[in-house]
Amino acid sequence: MSDLFKGEGPWQGLFAVIGMLLGPLLGAIISSNANGLTRLVLIGGGLVTGAYLGHLLGRALDKYRALKEEERIQLAQWEWEKEMKRRGED
Repeated sequence: MSDLFKGEGPWQGLFAVIGMLLGPLLGAIISSNANGLTRLVLIGGGLVTGAYLGHLLGRALDKYRALKEEERIQLAQWEWEKEMKRRGED
């Protein structure tokens, strides 16, 4: 988790932070009628699990965005090449 915030894009760090905030909250809600140690374990586990799941979700979104951007660039390049061929034939 040392490189948790060294993401590929902006969504990875954001979702990791959201997971770090919501994970312990969910752990506290689940453990509302548990004893102290069980509550501590569930809250800590929620923190780690939420951060990791947020990290994975953000990474997936960042990769998806990068893929879509690359497709857009390739399409624009293809259109440009097609236009240059058309102008060369005229």
